[in-house]
Amino acid sequence: MTEMAPPHSTATEAKPESTTKMGEPLGPIYDALSLGKSNLTFRLLAEYVHDGETKAKVECLTSNAIDGTEFCRDWRNRRIAHQDLRLALEKKAELLKPASREKLRKALQALAAVLNAVSHHYLASTTYFEHETSAGGAVSLLYVLQDGVNTAANRRDRLNNGIYDPNDFGPKNV
Repeated sequence: MTEMAPPHSTATEAKPESTTKMGEPLGPIYDALSLGKSNLTFRLLAEYVHDGETKAKVECLTSNAIDGTEFCRDWRNRRIAHQDLRLALEKKAELLKPASREKLRKALQALAAVLNAVSHHYLASTTYFEHETSAGGAVSLLYVLQDGVNTAANRRDRLNNGIYDPNDFGPKNV
């Protein structure tokens, strides 16, 4: 492989690209560089898989993950990590790609699929990346309130059907 120019270089030579089995580019290899230093990214993960079938699967899953996370990179590059000048000052700027919890959930699932394909091949196991609990805050409070509403409805149904539980009566320890 020829030496690559850093991202801010004025070099005119073509940048090598990683490709999927079907020849679709995954992006320039220098995308995995940060200030000229190499980083291990999802884009390069398949390069370290030696089994042909698993490598093809990881390349395909990686391509899907890259497509599914494009909106994340747009937000990261133009809003979170760097304040895009046009976005900040001009009304004619290209809007940020739409984001939603659903799109983020799907993006994380796509990344998890890549990691699980590698883990399954080398370790014969996978990791469960989805968790139903929240770290706290308003969303956690909403879950607790919903649990309380459901519990009260279940208690009401039991009492209406003549099924009594001693815990349904008396003071509660809160």
